[in-house]
This record gives sequence, structure tokens and C-alpha cells, in this order.
Amino acid sequence: TVTDDAESFKSALGGLSARGGLDCPEPAMRGAYEALSASDEGGDLYIFTDASVKDAALSGSVYSLAAKKDHRVVFALSGSCSPLDPIYYKLAQNTGGQVFIVDPSEAGAVAEFADLITKNDAAAILSTGGTLSAAPKSYVFPVDSATSRLIVSVSATAWARISVFRPDGSEVDEGNPGVRSVLTTAAIIYAIDAPQSGKWKIEVKSLDESASGEPGEFSILVNGQSNLSLNKFRFVELGGRPGHQGAFPITGYPMAGREIHALTELSEEAKNVTFEFRRYNGEVLGTFSMAQSSDPYTPEVRFGKVRVPNSTFFVYALGEDSHGAKFQRLLPNAFIPQRVSIVAPIAVGLPAGQVTSYLFKVENTGPADSFRFVALDNRNFVASVTPATATLANGASAVIRVDVRPPAGTAAGTLDTLTFTAESTTQSDVRNFAVLESAVIAPPPAGDVTRDGRTDCDDLEMIRLSFGEKVGQRAFNPLVDLDANGIVDARDLATVARRMPTGTVCK
Repeated sequence: TVTDDAESFKSALGGLSARGGLDCPEPAMRGAYEALSASDEGGDLYIFTDASVKDAALSGSVYSLAAKKDHRVVFALSGSCSPLDPIYYKLAQNTGGQVFIVDPSEAGAVAEFADLITKNDAAAILSTGGTLSAAPKSYVFPVDSATSRLIVSVSATAWARISVFRPDGSEVDEGNPGVRSVLTTAAIIYAIDAPQSGKWKIEVKSLDESASGEPGEFSILVNGQSNLSLNKFRFVELGGRPGHQGAFPITGYPMAGREIHALTELSEEAKNVTFEFRRYNGEVLGTFSMAQSSDPYTPEVRFGKVRVPNSTFFVYALGEDSHGAKFQRLLPNAFIPQRVSIVAPIAVGLPAGQVTSYLFKVENTGPADSFRFVALDNRNFVASVTPATATLANGASAVIRVDVRPPAGTAAGTLDTLTFTAESTTQSDVRNFAVLESAVIAPPPAGDVTRDGRTDCDDLEMIRLSFGEKVGQRAFNPLVDLDANGIVDARDLATVARRMPTGTVCK
């Protein structure tokens, strides 16, 4: 449902119901991908299911699109075959989301959780977790004076005692004034109004073992309502023509161990700011600072050069608010440093009824490995991926062709989100991605590479600008590679020239 009327949208939500069930597994990843494709950047995706994953091969595409769009993914799992599917836990952890194991009657509690953390002024403070143990595990974090409400959510797969302590040492209880609690069989959620500034603590202790006899797992999310927020962190590369240089987001994940530029947006009232790369368990992998922009129009922007860790990490910002109180902010999505890189083509219009070929260059900078290539889009326009697999030595690369064909009659303006993923067949975390968003257009005349409805000197000029360029080079333009052979050459030029009106002279 797409509408700008709130009542129509609420009515559509109210009309949803569940039916069927009792079968397992289900195509949860396809559903997640379509939901992410329909969403704007910076959101939350909630998945309610009683089944494990049927289409695990698509999970890499879901991870990639969630990372590209800065989405947290939260699962509410019920039934006998869904709770222990590792894909759900890994996807939630790497996106800064959470897994709730619920009785079907408790699904409303997860909706309450969504209402608490899905706010315009939401700020992520902590995301962590681990294995339950008889010895209590403690997690300390600062709460600043800019935070008007604190939301603490702790979920576990086995019986556990969960305690939340204020800076003055008092324990939060559901009966306290200003405290709203949401309880499920396996989780506790507190919403605390006007929280004290200072160091808060969460303590988690096992009370039992899981049904399998193994220690259970737990996860912690801490969010706040505050105007002080970490809005963005991007690894970027410098580019552009003289006089128009800028910082452009890299494609996919950064390469492990390399120095690279980064750009972040953090509320301008933040003072004495430092940044940390942390593992999910809280271990600090690196500390760094970034220079604040001197441009009076962009005081929230900070820029600097950092070294990428060699393992999965989250970005934290620490400092002081305008009143001198310590703060901590988190970018929920994990970064997964890589040894495989992708050079993606420019997104172009997709003529209805015609094939558009996208060429992706994949390079392996690590040990020799075998890779599979997956292209997934929300409109089912992908016709083929060639080759589907390849073995690449260290330093070797391959060009992968993805043919996209919107059916004839597809309405012009229809948007398609394509995610291309290169992933190792031997190591699940060795993968990188590129996301292209394209719109369907009416079929252009033959040779009309500018797609403006005619074949003229502008089309020849576009070929000239990319002449001799190959896939992976910055000036390569897939629109003018008419035979899709990976290079703009005389054959492409001749194809356009033959379709020029007789007597045309180009200067």
C-alpha cells in the first residue's frame, strides 16, 4: 500500500490477517527483500513468522540491501520450526536488530516495541549480546542530558534474570513512576521517561539452560529519544572533475586492513567527539577522530582517514552533549570488511520489452577462492547471470553480465531495485555487493544512447566521452557499450553512426 493518507494506511494495516501456517520452511528472505526494496533509507523492518528460511541462498542479498538502506531487521518468531534458524539471528545482529521468541498471543508486544523505537528522534546507543552464563554479565553505557526517554530491550533464548540499574544504583522496576514495561515469555522491554544522566548498567544472568542442553543466547538493544544522533557513517572515495570534486560512497563493503576516507554526520551540539570500531561483544578494535567541517552550512559533517579493521565491526561515537554530560551513539548496521571488491555500472533506464545488460567487475584480493554471483530484484526483471560461478586466483577478476528485461507493457516509471552479490562458496562472510535502482522507460529508437527519443550528434558525443573505456574504469558507460562486450569501441560508434539521419554533420 502506497499512500499519503494516514487513515488509508492504518486501514490497510488493520485489514491484514494471517492464514494457513503449519508448514515449514517459507520464503522469508524473498519477503524481506521486497519489503526493503519498497522502503526509504533509514528504517526498521519487522518480520513475523512461524517458519524457518526456505530461500537461504537469498540471505546475502537481504544483508546487502539492508546495509545499503541503513535498515534494522527485527524478528518475532513463533512455532516449532522457526526460532533456531541461524539466518534470522545473524541478520538481526548484523543490522542492529533483535530476535524475539514469542507465543503467537504475544505478537502485540513486538508491535509495542516498534512503537517505542520507531520515532523521528530515535537514537541508537548500544547493540550487543552473547552467551548466557551463571556468572552475571554487565554492560555499562552513558546516558546524556539530551535523552528524554530510554528504551532498553533484552531478549534471551533461555531463562535469565535481567536487571537494569540507574546511575544512582537503584534497579528499574515495572512499577516505578515513568517506567513502561513490555514483557514477553523471553524478553523484557523498559521505556524510561526522563532518565538520569550518567552511567547505566544492564546485568544478565542465566537461570537455566536451553531445551537443547546448551547455554542460551541473549541480545541487548538500547535506544533513546534525542536530538543528538549519529545519522550517517560512510566510507568514501574522492573523485569528480576539477572544480567539482567530492566524496562519493564506495560500492559495498570496504576492503579489510586498508586506509580509506570516511564521512559522518553527527549532531552539531556534540563536543569532544571520538569514534570507535567495536565488535558485537563490545571489544574495541580501534579508536579514531574526525575533523569537523568548517563550512557553516554543514557543521554536522566530519571527515577523516581511517584504517579498516580485519573483522566485522560497528561504529560508535562518544563525547559530551551541550551540557557536558557523556553520550554514546551507535550506527546500527555492521560493516563486514572484505577481500573481494565490485565495480558496478551506472544505473540506466530499462526499456520495456528489451534486454539491458549490466556488467559488474569482481576482483579477488585474497587467497584463491570460488565465488557465486547472485542478482536479485524486486520486480523479477532479471533474466540471466553469466557466469553464475567463477574461481578467482589472488588478484584475478571476472566480468559478470546481468541481463534485465522488463516485460513489454510495463508502465514507464516503474522502479526496480537490483542487488548484485559476489559471495564465496566456502566462507559465508566473504561477500560484497552493489545495489542499482533503475526506472522502466519507453523503448528508445535504435542508436539512441542518450534515450531522448532521437539519434543525433548528442549520441555520438556520449560515445566519444567513453571511447576506449572498459568495465571497471570510471568513464565506462554501459549505455554506449551497445554490444555488451565490456569495451566502448568502433563497433559501438558504427552502430550509432549508421542510424544517424542522412546528411547529419557533427562538430
